[in-house]
Amino acid sequence: MKNITTTTKQARIYGRFSSKPQEKGDSIRRQIEGAKAYAAKKENNFSIIGKPYFDEGVSGKAGLNLEREFGRLLNEAKSGELILVEALDRLGRQNPFVLSNLIYQTVQKGLEIHSWQDNKIINAENIEELGTQFSIFTGAAVGHQENRRKIIRIKETVELTISESGKGIITKGILRFTPQCFKWDDTNKTIFINESIAETVRFIFSEYNKGVGTTSIARMLNDKKAKSFYTGETKGIWYGNTVKYILICECYCGVLSINGNKFNILPKVVSNSVFDKAQMLMARNTTRKGNLTGRTNNIFGSITHCKHCGARVKANRAGKHSYMYCCTNALLKACKHKNTMLNARYVESGFFDTFFGSKASSILRNDNRNIALKEQIEVCKAKLDRLNKAIDNLYDMAEQGDEIAKKRIDERKNERFTVENEMTVLKGQIVEDNQYDENIMSLKGLIDGKLITWKGIETKPLKLKATALGKKLGLSDITIYKTPIEKALADNAARKKMSLILPSIISRVEFDCPNASVEAFNKDGKSMGTYSIKRNRKAS
Repeated sequence: MKNITTTTKQARIYGRFSSKPQEKGDSIRRQIEGAKAYAAKKENNFSIIGKPYFDEGVSGKAGLNLEREFGRLLNEAKSGELILVEALDRLGRQNPFVLSNLIYQTVQKGLEIHSWQDNKIINAENIEELGTQFSIFTGAAVGHQENRRKIIRIKETVELTISESGKGIITKGILRFTPQCFKWDDTNKTIFINESIAETVRFIFSEYNKGVGTTSIARMLNDKKAKSFYTGETKGIWYGNTVKYILICECYCGVLSINGNKFNILPKVVSNSVFDKAQMLMARNTTRKGNLTGRTNNIFGSITHCKHCGARVKANRAGKHSYMYCCTNALLKACKHKNTMLNARYVESGFFDTFFGSKASSILRNDNRNIALKEQIEVCKAKLDRLNKAIDNLYDMAEQGDEIAKKRIDERKNERFTVENEMTVLKGQIVEDNQYDENIMSLKGLIDGKLITWKGIETKPLKLKATALGKKLGLSDITIYKTPIEKALADNAARKKMSLILPSIISRVEFDCPNASVEAFNKDGKSMGTYSIKRNRKAS
């Protein structure tokens, strides 16, 4: 008698959900675990290939999943393999003719679709049967109609919420557009703040406005065992992007945003000044990377430039506690001047003494600039309103199968993202202008020797080790400062404070390393003057 051998079939799992409320639920786990249980049945005994393909928050009405995980699955799957899916409408909710054709083309590649929830199998053989064709088409038609009714209900809910919010009326429908920090009070028919979550939100804004980076804040929250109130595969863990999402959410300063419409009807978790300051810092810190809690080596940050080639000027370590300023292109021999370095101690003390010291002339602000910024913000708002209306119209066209409309949606979204970033920067500049006098006084207080605490930590002086001869004479380590400015620059807490304030007063600092000079420009782009630095390559 011959031995009969069986080949284990290989299967790939696919899942999808379209809305955020489903993400908060159990959709991911249910679809994946259900597929695995189906594959493990004795009569099946399928072997799962790799990780599940899952489209999170992707609508099936226009076939967008074909451009993402489902499209990747189709490209990677080989003839003879199976696709395990909870139900056929997870593959899409397009027009039944479109979805039926997609299923037909899929099985013609030698793939077999298993809709495990209703134990339905579709392959190249049975798809030619009338019963299978009828089942596929009617199921797709029902799913498509359900999706259309759902879209109509959502549009009606959104329109009603926008209308009521415009009148200052708060309804339960608002919760659809707010983070979990907000809850609904059925008794009083109003919205209130969940204080346990709000406490974490305020901590995030407070630390970020002190100069702590998003990744560092996430680490602090994880160290404190503070559970993230955002769900997903890594439920309960904080990440830098999670912190960033909270920082940009206008709901926390009382602004409800629905399809580009904004209403000041929510209770405030943080004040407007706290929120605006965070937006200013986020716009400024887009090019900064890494841990922002370490020593601030380059006190000028991103406003430094080489006068000869325009490249960034950075403070490079020249010893254990020594730094030199140099053009980054010059280090690569890509700048026309030679690799000339300037002593960081002389650069910084000379800069602050010249432009902010006791003998420095007052730095005037142009009040007309604030008016111009507000006008630019209004222009951005008008652009966003037009783009949001255009995107809504394009979605309707895409739903009817217009392929060009799908591409134009992405183009309009990119335009909207650009305008929103532009408006964020403009708002940050207004915050800077409003805090101009306060920042000037704070900076002068630092360099005049009136050091302040940073995050509750007292400032520490720079200690210099006594020489061998000094130790023989009984001298201990001593502290030496020639000026109050040097004393401030030796303290990292003060340096961090300076690096945060400077960009709100000065727009650009140009280094002329070969001629050992530095020129500063105010926020209106006008030169504040030039000062010369001692030509000394020896760092200190």
